[in-house]
Amino acid sequence: MLQNRILASLADKHLLERTIFMQDGAPPHIARRVKDLLRRSFGDDRVLSRHFHHAWPPRSPDLSPCDYWLWGYLKSQVYRDRPTSLGMLKDNIRLQCLTITPDLLYSAVHNIIPRLQLLLRNDGEHIEHFL
Repeated sequence: MLQNRILASLADKHLLERTIFMQDGAPPHIARRVKDLLRRSFGDDRVLSRHFHHAWPPRSPDLSPCDYWLWGYLKSQVYRDRPTSLGMLKDNIRLQCLTITPDLLYSAVHNIIPRLQLLLRNDGEHIEHFL
């Protein structure tokens, strides 16, 4: 997926050279094959991940759009209809994922900039209580 979808899409849009790639340190994310691909695609200085020059901060929900936005957003939308079965819950999740617009995603990801600034001012400590 990384090679065939994400990197290919970034290359098609001429964004590969200016993209900074962030990922947590989950074992599959730091396998030698993945690290080699990331180094070839981004170089060591544009990857935030374990075993690179810039490690992803451990336990950093303040920096992950999925943690600080997506899961809460989806939960509020999915449970609005009060699903009464597992099938209804799965259908609601699929439906709500399809309704997320590019503008919503842009807004969530763009929010990383003030979060990083706040994180710097707080010496890397958690910032959720400030938001």
